Amino acid sequence: RKQKQPSAMSRRVVTSIVGRARFPESVLGDGLCGTTVSAGEIARSPQRARIASSRTFSTQVPEDWGRDTEFLGTPSNHRDLLATRPISPHVFEIDSLTKPHYAMPYGALSSICNRVTGVALSVGSSAAGYVALTQGDLGSAIESFREAAPLLVFPAKLCVSLPLTYHYLAGLRHVFWDHHHYGNQAERENPLKYENVEQSSKVLLFGSSGLATLIAAL
Repeated sequence: RKQKQPSAMSRRVVTSIVGRARFPESVLGDGLCGTTVSAGEIARSPQRARIASSRTFSTQVPEDWGRDTEFLGTPSNHRDLLATRPISPHVFEIDSLTKPHYAMPYGALSSICNRVTGVALSVGSSAAGYVALTQGDLGSAIESFREAAPLLVFPAKLCVSLPLTYHYLAGLRHVFWDHHHYGNQAERENPLKYENVEQSSKVLLFGSSGLATLIAAL
């Protein structure tokens, strides 16, 4: 018996799928999230081929998104539901662009700042090295900047002192954490308990900011 040849779209989808494909909830509807469809089934079904070929990572919802998918249980208002669905990982609430979805503890903020200041130090040191190689004298370049923009001297010094101070003190805290003797954490106090991390993070954030401001003012 001669089998029906799959369409060009089906063949294109099959060549891009190895084995079996898992379709997200936004494609199949709320009731069939994670449904597994084989490549052979896609080849035999032009409707499923269109669904698979229309998958996109764009935040824009295509005009034909969800078309001809009623047999999969797609609700009639699926486009309205997609418009209100948060992007994962979503940072802000659906109805607000300023209200964070997650309450960031001080420990998380200090960890993020440690990485940001590390990147800032790497970029700053690379820029200073580039100026020293191309201009020949980094000190003369700094003096020229001081004379040309005296009002920007304090902000510039703060941009140097804050990452350096914070990253150095955060590194010392990590050294203390690494060399601390940890016993039975269920019974003993240790610096990695949530309350202790929060307290040390507050001291690190506010203390380094004050110390960096003092250094920049000198």
